[in-house]
Amino acid sequence: MDSVFRTGSRNTERRRLVLESAVLMIEETGFQGLSLRKLALKLDSTTQLIYTLFGGKLGLFEELYRDGYRIMTEMFQAAPKSQNTLMYLSTLCWKYREFALNYPVHFALMFSRPVPEFQPPDVGLLRQQEPMRIMLEVVRLAQRGGMFQGITAEHAVEQLLITVHGAVKLELGGFYGDQAEASESFGRALRIVANGMHASGGRRS
Repeated sequence: MDSVFRTGSRNTERRRLVLESAVLMIEETGFQGLSLRKLALKLDSTTQLIYTLFGGKLGLFEELYRDGYRIMTEMFQAAPKSQNTLMYLSTLCWKYREFALNYPVHFALMFSRPVPEFQPPDVGLLRQQEPMRIMLEVVRLAQRGGMFQGITAEHAVEQLLITVHGAVKLELGGFYGDQAEASESFGRALRIVANGMHASGGRRS
């Protein structure tokens, strides 16, 4: 990897290598342990080049943030589609969990604030991100089929995400004894919230 990084590879490849190494360092030391100097040493490069590529540490975090949404979008788009909209929506929720477990660094930057000084540039537009738009379209399709009546599609997605995100955060925090228990609990939570919205129209007390 070092030789590839040093020998005239294009900036896109260099950026990819820096991001991959940064993720590994964060996984080992936490967000506060990320050091551009150590990262440059690991890549047999210089901090100057990393600054050139990202503009500094905050620029690197922003790239990881955007990369996370790109990866999640690709996972949602690759999810098996079904004529059964409830099944399709459930598949997307499971993909959300899969993303969170496989990309915890990206997930943290997208939905938490692990770095207080990092403010995502489009933090007010989370609902407009492509993964959320995909879920919204599936809910609207379900509504045209008679499901989730008496609730807006936006509120239906919101309730689903509250449930899914909460379950995932518990799992990432070590709440469950093992992955099998976490998976069972996740599936149960999905059924409860979907059945509740379908039966009651998602009315809030």
